[in-house]
Amino acid sequence: MMLDENIKKDSEQKIDDIKYALNTFINAADNSDAELLETVIHENYINTQYGFFGEPGVYNIGKTKYLSYIKDKTFGGLPRSINIIDSKIFDNTAMVEVVLESKALIFHSYIHLILDHNKWQVIGNYPNVVTKL
Repeated sequence: MMLDENIKKDSEQKIDDIKYALNTFINAADNSDAELLETVIHENYINTQYGFFGEPGVYNIGKTKYLSYIKDKTFGGLPRSINIIDSKIFDNTAMVEVVLESKALIFHSYIHLILDHNKWQVIGNYPNVVTKL
């Protein structure tokens, strides 16, 4: 019985840690807090999206550039509601599907997290961004 309780506690802690990293990632961007955001973004972070402010094409944005877009408010700065659609956790990796909605935009994103050095961090963000009509 004790083993089952330990497994449950470990699983609950893992979920809490993933939620913390996910919420910090989203809320730090919404608040243009690049310093806080940096604490939950992995050094190999990549944001991959199709299109960039009306320009077609695939855009891969690394950690340094992403943080600079947050600092200069190219990205972020507007609060968004968070709706978790689905999540999958496999050992030291997690994928969360979310819909984030601000006054102006809707983001349907897949956010990839990884456990590295005993800390959950966002390593990938794959958003589809749509302007509200």
